Amino acid sequence: MGIRLMHTALADAIAAAHIVYFVGVVAGLIAIAVDVAPWTRNIWFRTIHFAAIAIVVVENLGAFSCPLNSVEWHLRVSATGSRETSIGVGGVLDQLLFHTISGPVLNGLWWLFALCAVFLLIAKPPCQSRPTLDTGLAR
Repeated sequence: MGIRLMHTALADAIAAAHIVYFVGVVAGLIAIAVDVAPWTRNIWFRTIHFAAIAIVVVENLGAFSCPLNSVEWHLRVSATGSRETSIGVGGVLDQLLFHTISGPVLNGLWWLFALCAVFLLIAKPPCQSRPTLDTGLAR
């Protein structure tokens, strides 16, 4: 496997992970808000979920470049000479990541996610103990 092809494949994998990260945060917020399952109150899930949002907000506050973007762009430039690609899987991922939602709107969304996560920490606080299933049967 050539180095350019390997760099392209790695860049595509990072782009896919980036999309999974975003979708995971959104899906997590929805799951917590709807209280879809006992794990939505798990303190470890909630801590990791909140941290995933906080990382992006801190990047935004400090005007830091996202490490996933930086690594992906470095790999793409080394493989093709351009930060963006317009063909194949990479083109689709590139379109989803950088052209679906504008930067300022995306930054606003992350702040909104942070506010929602804080609200949900108060409205539906996490539990430290394992939830039990109550069957309603007398013991």
